Amino acid sequence: MCSNMQQATAVARDMKINDFRGGPSWCFCFMKRRNLSIRTRTTISQQLPKDYEEKMAIFRTYCKNKITEKKIRPEHITNMDEVPSPLTSP
Repeated sequence: MCSNMQQATAVARDMKINDFRGGPSWCFCFMKRRNLSIRTRTTISQQLPKDYEEKMAIFRTYCKNKITEKKIRPEHITNMDEVPSPLTSP
């Protein structure tokens, strides 16, 4: 029995639902209806390149030049990458 089914069974028991029969098919369909997924936790992180700080400095300089060139105001700048990368030096 998968952990989601165990949790569903426990919730049903707590709610005094005695005839709950949530099998694998029910669990799959329930998760699909609710747009849920089971994700595996990652344990190995990507290592930063040795010249990381130099690349970040070059990237920051490039961004600052483009921001100045295009006259972009700070409130119109956002970061949409998976990893936050501040555009100002620490």
